[in-house]
Amino acid sequence: EERRAASAPPARPRRDAEESIRAAMAEAEREVRAQAARNAALAEARREALRKAEAKAEREEALRRERWMSMKVAACTFKLPPKRPRMSFRSAAMCVQTAMYLWIRQLRKRVIIVDRGKATTRIGWSHHSKAAVVTRTAGRDWKALLQASEAELGLGEGHLTVARFPLLLIESAKPRLRETDRYDLAIGIFTGVGAFAVCLMKDAVLSLMASKRRTGLVIDIGAGTSQLVPVYEGHIITAAVRTWEITGDVLDDYALATLRGVTVDNDPRQAAREIKEKYCRVAFHFEAEVAALGEPMEVRLDKGKSGSNPIGRVALREEMLQIPEVYFKPSLCGRARAKPLQHMVIEVIKACDPHVRRELCKNICVAGGGTLFEGFRERLRMELACLLDASFDIAIASVAGHEDGSSAYWGAQILARSPQFADMCMTRQEFEDPDEVIASGEMLERTFW
Repeated sequence: EERRAASAPPARPRRDAEESIRAAMAEAEREVRAQAARNAALAEARREALRKAEAKAEREEALRRERWMSMKVAACTFKLPPKRPRMSFRSAAMCVQTAMYLWIRQLRKRVIIVDRGKATTRIGWSHHSKAAVVTRTAGRDWKALLQASEAELGLGEGHLTVARFPLLLIESAKPRLRETDRYDLAIGIFTGVGAFAVCLMKDAVLSLMASKRRTGLVIDIGAGTSQLVPVYEGHIITAAVRTWEITGDVLDDYALATLRGVTVDNDPRQAAREIKEKYCRVAFHFEAEVAALGEPMEVRLDKGKSGSNPIGRVALREEMLQIPEVYFKPSLCGRARAKPLQHMVIEVIKACDPHVRRELCKNICVAGGGTLFEGFRERLRMELACLLDASFDIAIASVAGHEDGSSAYWGAQILARSPQFADMCMTRQEFEDPDEVIASGEMLERTFW
């Protein structure tokens, strides 16, 4: 037995294993009990929050019913509100003065925009999308234009006149006004019109502002003037501004000469202008498209200005492409010395600094009624791509308001609603104060430039 007991394994490890198992089971049981206690506490918190929400909803419902009953009782008993104390004369005068100040301040946020072109003048408010007055410019100064448009602007009644509102005047980018011309213009605006604040801006900058750009080349072809104006960071590069002699009137004369066989009962120039605007387009390849034309197209023109007699009928074939081709071949209308439009663009770009040229090519904006021909932008891009290096990116876009030729007017509306407009204006006090050095020099240069 001693030998058997010596050979038997010891019993201590077995007892240790049983004790470790019992300890693990006790630990697991304690963990389960703790988790159950946490769950019970969480459920109690949720029930307490639910009870509080129900109590709050009941209180709100009771308060709503109480208010409704009080309103019903007040409506049934017809109780009059208590009398307010009478306002003194001084308090009433202060209230009227404050109301007038706020009213005048609200009025002066409105700006009268005057876009004076050679053929037509647009006059309107900065908070209206379209101009209120579109009139002829010939033979009329600033005072005559503004006084004739007071009725259409809703002014002229009581003390509401043009002189009570800021004026935003739009002028052509070239020629640049001399110092004496700026002073004479300021005297005419402040003394003749009686304006209290004036800002004079160039149409090219406003056209570029309408396209949400600060740098670009503006090609503005109007009825009486055609200009190519480079703008860099909102400032015109005056040394590179070019005036082009091919305008809308030149195209009207060429159309009238081309259609000289047409018999009309009214204004023949009006008939030529209508044909140019409605039926002409720019050809991408002029010779090929003229050769591919079929039979002449007979069109009936609308009635004249009086509306009494029709202008007549006309057969159009190559005239539809030949009239706007003058932009790219001025020799067609007898102006052999005039440069084509694509060469004028290259001349303006080369007149600018080298670091600006690529930015100008990427931001070419067309404006004016003379650029409304179908296919004008595509043809101009093709001509520029043939003359420029392949590394130049060419992008031509039309600005807002381009459809009716009022891109500068649209940009003026954006400027008038901006917070910087007040700093750009020149007031009558600044102009009349002899002690202000800025009134005679820097302010005139800043405003009437």
